[in-house]
Amino acid sequence: MNIDVLNSYDYHINDRFKTSGDALDATTDLVLIAHPDDIEFMCPSAMQRCYQSNTDHLFGVVFTSGSGGNIGVHKLESQRALVNQRKHEQIEAMQLAGYSGLIFLDIESGDLRGGAKHDEVQLVLETLLTNIPDLKRVYTHQPFDKHKTHQAVFAEVESLINQLEESKRSSIQWLGGEVWGSLGLLPESLLIREGLDLADDRLVKIFGVFASQISVSKDYPNAVKGRCLANATFKDPYQETTFSGESIFLDLSLNYKPVLQALGQL
Repeated sequence: MNIDVLNSYDYHINDRFKTSGDALDATTDLVLIAHPDDIEFMCPSAMQRCYQSNTDHLFGVVFTSGSGGNIGVHKLESQRALVNQRKHEQIEAMQLAGYSGLIFLDIESGDLRGGAKHDEVQLVLETLLTNIPDLKRVYTHQPFDKHKTHQAVFAEVESLINQLEESKRSSIQWLGGEVWGSLGLLPESLLIREGLDLADDRLVKIFGVFASQISVSKDYPNAVKGRCLANATFKDPYQETTFSGESIFLDLSLNYKPVLQALGQL
């Protein structure tokens, strides 16, 4: 499938690569998320592993522009100013973390939630899977997330998973991460945990990029660090903590739907 489909979007590649094809060839971890900053706040463990590795490289796809934010909270003059700032922050984080590439699809949240862009999104996702030869992990949102746009991104990824041949689907690890709502109360058998070092200077610097996400009422970077600290600390009452922080993911390859049914969300 021709990667020209991807080049029609706001597409950024790491300076280490000459072409977008080179960036995709190097990618091992694909992160499919709703808004700028969801990559870093949802899966800091994957981001840290990739920038500390010589072989793992993360590629991010941001579905929306993040224009639905409250400009009054962020003290900006317009929604356009907020969009520009959030994109600038995301690109800076990409550069600091050394992502292989980053694409902004710039889909309006309402169109994504309503399914108006389903065919377009599926074409992008199919193009990515076809052109990333060494893809090992896909991170996205999960069905317990409280944010409707996050739920819409998950629905698009779930649709893709359901269409894949078993050999392709089973060759990739599919992980749904925490943003709006925590996964720690779910059965441990459904979860995947990844450790990280919360004191890592590079991680702290990347979190600090997102100035638009630090407001009077919500401090997202510190909230994420607190969540990861709690995930590691309260994992087991009888064992020592191995990492200073942990990211928790739902294993999307397993049958989690009975849990959804039990919680009245299906």
